[in-house]
Amino acid sequence: MAVEPIVNRTKSLMSNQIDIVKINVSEEKHHNLASDMKIEVTPTFVFLDKNRKEQWRTKGYLNPSQIQKTLLNK
Repeated sequence: MAVEPIVNRTKSLMSNQIDIVKINVSEEKHHNLASDMKIEVTPTFVFLDKNRKEQWRTKGYLNPSQIQKTLLNK
């Protein structure tokens, strides 16, 4: 399943609560970031707090409503 619709749906559901940044780790300019964040498969969703501390991570397909439930329960 394509990630773009998931990201767009999540943005529309939670635009007032979170900022979403999509990074294509297959682009050479992002290889170091992928390595630093230990991203081994795509898609990988990494959720950081305002201090850039990782709060939650998941690999593979994720339903936007699952994202919303998980983040709002943190």
